[in-house]
Amino acid sequence: MIEDGVEYPLISIKTPGPLNCKVFDIAIDASASMTGTNISHTWYNDKGEVVGTGLILNTNKPGIYKLVSKDNVNGCENEKEVTVEDIGERFDFGLSSKEIEVNCNDKKTNLTLYVEGNVKDYDITWTSDNPANKINASNPLLPLVEGVGIYKVSIVNKLTQCEAREEAKVFTPVSTPKFTDLEIINETCKDDIDGAVMINGVEGGTLPYIIKINGQTVGTTVQTNLKPGIYRVEVIDNKGCAVDSLVTVKEGNDLQIDLPVSLNVDVGEEIILTAKVNVPDTLLKDYYWSPASLVDCVNCFRTRANTLTDNDFLFTVIDINGCMRESKTEVRIRLVLVLHTPNILKIGDADNGEFFIAAEYVKNLKEVAIFDRWGNKVFQKQNYAPNSRGEGWTGLMGGNEAANGVYAYVIVAELSNPYLDSKGNTVTEITVVGDVTVIK
Repeated sequence: MIEDGVEYPLISIKTPGPLNCKVFDIAIDASASMTGTNISHTWYNDKGEVVGTGLILNTNKPGIYKLVSKDNVNGCENEKEVTVEDIGERFDFGLSSKEIEVNCNDKKTNLTLYVEGNVKDYDITWTSDNPANKINASNPLLPLVEGVGIYKVSIVNKLTQCEAREEAKVFTPVSTPKFTDLEIINETCKDDIDGAVMINGVEGGTLPYIIKINGQTVGTTVQTNLKPGIYRVEVIDNKGCAVDSLVTVKEGNDLQIDLPVSLNVDVGEEIILTAKVNVPDTLLKDYYWSPASLVDCVNCFRTRANTLTDNDFLFTVIDINGCMRESKTEVRIRLVLVLHTPNILKIGDADNGEFFIAAEYVKNLKEVAIFDRWGNKVFQKQNYAPNSRGEGWTGLMGGNEAANGVYAYVIVAELSNPYLDSKGNTVTEITVVGDVTVIK
């Protein structure tokens, strides 16, 4: 049976003891009140502000407190008030600031305390929640503290033994610098000394910033011409708060190309170009031959060259750091001399009556000399073109026909395309010797 007029939910609050000089906190106990999964309990102060929930309220302030209990299913609500008294012999005291921000690099500050009357009438004790913090309380009303944390002060009136307590929070800035974009550029090639550290983004903290590299203050966010190595990059804001990072500028590759300085080949001979690089392919960004039109494969280490004339071939390598190296090989085509001379000269014959010299890859017959068996020079002519009829010896000596027999010849021929010999010497002319038989 439900009895009409009974307050619901039932509330029962024990009368709390008073606050005094020795009791700073008390618990208001309503644990004898009705409970249930559907019943909520809310505490309010005399300003109507919510100060707690549940059936126990801890407080260190005097005043009127109200507990409101509500059945959230049927909507029934009940409330009850209780008074917390303060019967201590209080004195006026306080801290000028209970929250003090200090710099990250200098955590010293003064706390300012005031008390009623003469400070000599009180025993004042300062403590901190962090044992590492330092407190210099030679002036208890203006102690110098060092370190972040909670600082507590106990003030005891020597006459009444009434105690008061207060605390202050010392903290560093909430907002501190942070790197948002820190770019490292490695050395391009070994010994280039062109590494870089680029601070592209910093957020937080208080402007202006100070930037340091390995402890040295620098005036810009971009540091270039750095050697390979480890660098400590630091940004310090106006309140001494800092962010730092250890970064590594990597050494560039000692990129080298192994390629013959020169190749000497005969006309029509296959020309194979082979380049060797001293780093793995995975570290290469690009490599190519030029001129591209004269090779079968531009982006190959080994390729066939297509040229019938002298050409220089350049092999270029670029690694992932941007290091570029080039090496050149000179391809020189040796033109195989073709020089035909008659072995029989028949004096007066229309077809075989001249020492006619037919040649390829010869631009000039620098000298042609013919000698008899005793070494006498019977013919000499200089600087005429090969393959020229009417320029050669016809077997006459001083207007008279030469005697039958074997005659020696020496031909000095200038080449139309000089080449390098096996010793690297440039060959511009060759000498050919032989003999011809003269008959009538």
